[in-house]
Amino acid sequence: VLLTSRFSNQQMLSNTEQLARSFAEQSVLALLTGSTVNAEPVLQQMKTFPDFVGAGLWSKENQLLVWHGDTQTAETFKRLLAEPANAEIRIWELDQHVFLAAAVKVQANDEHAEAELSLDAPSSLPLGYALLVFSKARLQQQIGNSLWISLGAVALAAMIILWFISNWVQKTTLPLIQLSERMQSDDFLRQASSPVSGGSSEVQHISQAYQQMAAAIIERDDALRLHQQK
Repeated sequence: VLLTSRFSNQQMLSNTEQLARSFAEQSVLALLTGSTVNAEPVLQQMKTFPDFVGAGLWSKENQLLVWHGDTQTAETFKRLLAEPANAEIRIWELDQHVFLAAAVKVQANDEHAEAELSLDAPSSLPLGYALLVFSKARLQQQIGNSLWISLGAVALAAMIILWFISNWVQKTTLPLIQLSERMQSDDFLRQASSPVSGGSSEVQHISQAYQQMAAAIIERDDALRLHQQK
C-alpha cells in the first residue's frame, strides 16, 4: 500500500507538472501583452482537467494578472510565491492541494519579444508564472480504498489460514481424543476391537498397540476361563 501510494502521488505530480509546463508555453502572449482576454482560452482549457481547483497568471511585477478559483486558494498562492526562487517549475505539496508555478519565458527570437529585447539582452525574457492548483482528495480516496482493500485481503487470508489450521488441528487431535476416551471407558476391551480412523501415523501406532494389548488380555481371560471350567 505504501509503495502504491508513493507511485500514485509521484504519477500525479508528474502529470500536473507536464500540464503546468504546457500552460506556461501557452501563456506567453497573455503575460507579454498583459491582457486577460488572451489568457481566457487557455484558462478555460485548464478548468476541464480532473481535480482542478484554480489557475491563473502571475506577472513579473508580482501581481496576479488573472485568477480562476476561490479567493482563499489565491491568497495561499500569493504567500507561496513570496518565497524567492528562480526554478523553472515550483511545486508545493500541501495536505489537501498541490500548487504549481511554471515560469513563463519568451525566447529572444520570438516575434512577440523583438520590441522588448535589446541587443545585449539575455536569451530569454522572464514574464511571470503560470499557476495551477489541483485537489488531492481523489488521490487520497484512491489510496484509502487501496488500504481498505489490502486490509480486507489480509483479513480474508488470515481467516483462511486460521480455518486450515483449525481443520488440521481437529483432524490431528480428534482421533487421539477418541482413542483416549476408549482407553478410559469401562468396556475398553470391547472398544479396542474397532480401530481409530484418521489421525497421524503415531496415533495409528498407538491404536494398533492398544488393540494388540486388548486382544492379549481377552485371550488371557479366555484361557483362564477354560482352565477354571476344567
